[in-house]
Amino acid sequence: AEPTTWPKWFRQMKACDWSTPQRACVNSERVAQIAMLGTFRERFLVWDEQERFVFTILETNSPLIEAVVEDYRFETVPDGTRL
Repeated sequence: AEPTTWPKWFRQMKACDWSTPQRACVNSERVAQIAMLGTFRERFLVWDEQERFVFTILETNSPLIEAVVEDYRFETVPDGTRL
């Protein structure tokens, strides 16, 4: 869930990094730049290490997206982790 690694597997994400001193926890924030969509400031609402995280958009310059909540759940599988 380290934001700086997301561009390695999410090709449309051009940059992503923490924007708050607290990292990888509830209420931590990140800024993500996604190709053709814009820049998003997001806050984590749930952070269960190795199990689940949920975030919402606080601010964006995207003309296409106004509000989103994303809920990711992780499952260990023989060849890695499934989202």
